[in-house]
Formats: sequence, C-alpha cells, structure tokens
Amino acid sequence: MPLYDTPRAPLARPLGPGSRPLVSLHMLTSRVIASGTLVALLGCAVVCAGCGASRPSPAAELLVDEGAQHLAEGQLEQAEASLRLALEFEPGVAAAHANLGLVALARGDLEGAERALRAAIALREDFVEAWSDLGVVLERRGRDDAARAAYEHALSIHPGRPEPRLGLARLLVRQADDLSDEIVGIHDSAFAGFHAAAGQFH
Repeated sequence: MPLYDTPRAPLARPLGPGSRPLVSLHMLTSRVIASGTLVALLGCAVVCAGCGASRPSPAAELLVDEGAQHLAEGQLEQAEASLRLALEFEPGVAAAHANLGLVALARGDLEGAERALRAAIALREDFVEAWSDLGVVLERRGRDDAARAAYEHALSIHPGRPEPRLGLARLLVRQADDLSDEIVGIHDSAFAGFHAAAGQFH
C-alpha cells in the first residue's frame, strides 16, 4: 500500500518511561512484501502505552505495547486483537485508540482511522503523535486545509517534533506542485486559444 515517498529515518527514541525503543514510521518508505506483511506505515508513528498523561493499568499497558510491537512488524490482526483487549481492560487508553487508527490506515479504512485518532485526541488533547497522524489521514482523504491545521496544532504542542514538521512540508510542496501544474495548464490553454483565434484571420 504505497503512501508517500520520503527518506528513511533512524529509530525513534523511546516513547514513555521505561518503554522499549519503537520504530518511528513517519519517514519510512511504505511497502508491502509478498507475504502481505506491512513493513512500514508511512506518515505515522506507532505509540506505546507510556505516551499518556498517566500510565494505564499494568495489564492494559502490556497489551498496548504488545499491540504496538505487532503493528510495527505489520501484523495487523494481532495488533488489533491486543489493542482492543487493552481497551476492554481500560477504555480510556489514548495510545490504544491511536494505534487502532494506524491499523485502520494500513487497511485503507481512512474513515475508521480518522475516527480512532479523534477518539485518542478526545482522551488526551496534547497527544502530539495522534495530531500528526490525523494530519496524514486527512491529507490522504483530500482535506488539505484540515490536514494543515492538524500538523500545525501538533507543532504548537511540540515545536521540535519532526513528524508533523515533515508532514506539513510535504503538504506544502505538493500544493505548490499542484498550483504550478494548474498555471501551466492555464497557460497552455490560453496559448492554444490564441493560435486558434489567430488562425481565423488567415
């Protein structure tokens, strides 16, 4: 499932106290290998249970981290099972909702991805990863203004965070390219019209 072409990035630093290092998927080239395993969800960052304002219960935390690991390895069914079980233990774990949004995104369910990410943000307004990932989803849904707002909100929370900064840059570059193509199209159309009109006088 191709998403965006961007450079590879190193592993992200650990998210949350005592958590294992997690792969930051925002800057990786997305590709699906022959077995169907998702190697990377480009544009997004898997998050762990420790990324909340307060830590969840030990059972829910373990399940969220397990789900995040499955997600990073492209094991979507296992990831979803772990994350949904975590929410049965503790419905208010924002990281579980955010990662379920990435599961939906990997499956091409953009509506489901947006719904899950907004649920995560409703639980934790300053969830910078969820805001950044929401920007990716909105961009893919063709809602560029809303995507830009999500990226900018993420940066207002954490100005040094690379994912929303790169997302915003990618969006602006694409919009500039689209505008350039539109200008060229208008120019070519006008030029053709001029020649057609001029031909009527010969």
